[in-house]
Amino acid sequence: MSIEKTVFSQINKSYHGFKMLDAFSFDNNVKSFWNNNLRIENIAQLHELIKLIKSCKQYNLVAFEEILSHLENELIFYKKILAVFYKNPQDMSEFIQENFYKLFVVSYQENKDYIITSEDNISLLIKKVIENEEKYNIEQKSELLTKLLNYINQNKQKTKLQSDLMSNQQTIIALIEILKII
Repeated sequence: MSIEKTVFSQINKSYHGFKMLDAFSFDNNVKSFWNNNLRIENIAQLHELIKLIKSCKQYNLVAFEEILSHLENELIFYKKILAVFYKNPQDMSEFIQENFYKLFVVSYQENKDYIITSEDNISLLIKKVIENEEKYNIEQKSELLTKLLNYINQNKQKTKLQSDLMSNQQTIIALIEILKII
């Protein structure tokens, strides 16, 4: 499977999740988009979907505010991946490298006190990646992201770190899938 197909597969998983939010079916633009686009297959559709989600956020439905923000961020991330891929596929590994470290660095910075004092698997893994300045090869990155994903799914504690990582779960999965292809 190519990088493009992998990314569009992830986009369509997110799109399907958005379609499951029946709360916006009263909006004619949403209904029309859902009826005309069974799948997202190109950048133009992705761009329209992002615009549609932004318009849905303006309804200020508190119960869906966080979900829509998360979905919007996810789709923007996928759009960036596709932009890099279409512009210069050779830059793809650099883009993945940046986002690999960004995931760990942001998690560390936003939850530093907890990570420093905690001895749970997630904290130890984040500390290891942050402290180990050497460049990981593709296989090691994939392994570390897979471990992180497993720890997220196994951990039942309700911490800010756990919540932050849960909201990035689809991004982690997309990075793992792309690393397998590169």
